Amino acid sequence: MIVAMQEAATDEQIQQVVEHLIRMGFSVHRTTGARQTVLAAVGARVDFDTRNLEVLAGVQEVHRISAPYKLAGRSFRPQGTVTSNHHAMQFLTKALYMILDGNTDASHVTAALEDEIKVIEREHHAAVG
Repeated sequence: MIVAMQEAATDEQIQQVVEHLIRMGFSVHRTTGARQTVLAAVGARVDFDTRNLEVLAGVQEVHRISAPYKLAGRSFRPQGTVTSNHHAMQFLTKALYMILDGNTDASHVTAALEDEIKVIEREHHAAVG
């Protein structure tokens, strides 16, 4: 999940959102750019409403990015899945910098990431048959 903070969000507000996400069971990676902070929350929890995060002080947008990964999850494939995340991580890093530099917003990045995940899934299915 990506939590884009408002440009005017204070360090205290950002820390409160980070602590809230950790209490929810997520690992949080904070990326702070010249104008905006983006929080990447990673975890298996899916039983929550993103609107509960959107109302927290300093939060601009919340985007869940969980459904595209379902085919690689242990709940779908108990024997495990080996994937290469290099391609996706390059894309995500570039996208986060675009957000932080103010060239785009998180909703555009989310849509682009979903498209990129589809490409990766097609490549994976072609490789494993």
